[in-house]
Amino acid sequence: MPKGEENMPWSSEEEENTWTSEEKIVVIASKEITVDPSEDFVSTIKRLARENGIGKFVVKVNGREISPDEAPETFEELEESVVRIEPVDEAGY
Repeated sequence: MPKGEENMPWSSEEEENTWTSEEKIVVIASKEITVDPSEDFVSTIKRLARENGIGKFVVKVNGREISPDEAPETFEELEESVVRIEPVDEAGY
């Protein structure tokens, strides 16, 4: 292994092009916000929506809307790394 490659973020030698990350990212519009995987999922999502001026929204994980009842306790429970918060236009929803 060439010098310096021992610290590369490859998941295994067989999957040379696969990168791994422990970070979880919440996307609101085009803004990406990194969150600690151990954070409480529901309270973090609500806080981020509020901080971005969003009152009514849907949450998507891997392109699928999830209900508050389906929400995990923390971001660690998600296999996916990206969660999307999408504002809902009350007139069009």
